Amino acid sequence: MDIHKLKETDHARYLKEYYEWCNHYIYDDWWDWVQEGFTEDCKPLGIRVDDIRFNNIYGWNATFEGRVNVAEWMKSQKLDEKWYPLYLAYEWDGSYVKVSVTYRDRLHLDWCDSLPRVPPIGVFSEMPEQDWEDMLQEMLMQLDPDTALRDYLTDLCSDLASQLEEAYEDETSEERFIDHCEANEVTFEEDEDEIQA
Repeated sequence: MDIHKLKETDHARYLKEYYEWCNHYIYDDWWDWVQEGFTEDCKPLGIRVDDIRFNNIYGWNATFEGRVNVAEWMKSQKLDEKWYPLYLAYEWDGSYVKVSVTYRDRLHLDWCDSLPRVPPIGVFSEMPEQDWEDMLQEMLMQLDPDTALRDYLTDLCSDLASQLEEAYEDETSEERFIDHCEANEVTFEEDEDEIQA
């Protein structure tokens, strides 16, 4: 009998076959397209993704390791408009943040910048150095880029976890199981529990 007949006549056995299929027949690389899409979506944000980690042991969780170009990230979030001097300094300095994952999948940010050594630049090139440094320090305190970036990346990882969960739910859906059985002409013997392909 086919999958539809099995579901109709023996729902308990149908569920057993479905759960077995979820555990053994799901493609090993079901998450690849989600990770590839996430990596590509991050590039315009100034974020390079080197490695993605995820699990669904206690609910879906995802993190990544990589690098953030601070000026590009600020520009992508339109922070360069409000904090223009700070943006210029980050751009001139080439500042970046290394993103790594610590114990229990917590994000760790390692800032690589030298803003105190950035001279007055652009439209601020004639400003006294002390005034320039004071302005940058004030903006750093107001914006708190470490917290702003950490919050942004945390939300980004949360979105990634949701995408992975959705992809997994789709990949292991009953509809996908039924499609698999139909495409592979899987039939079930009346008195046997195993799938006969």
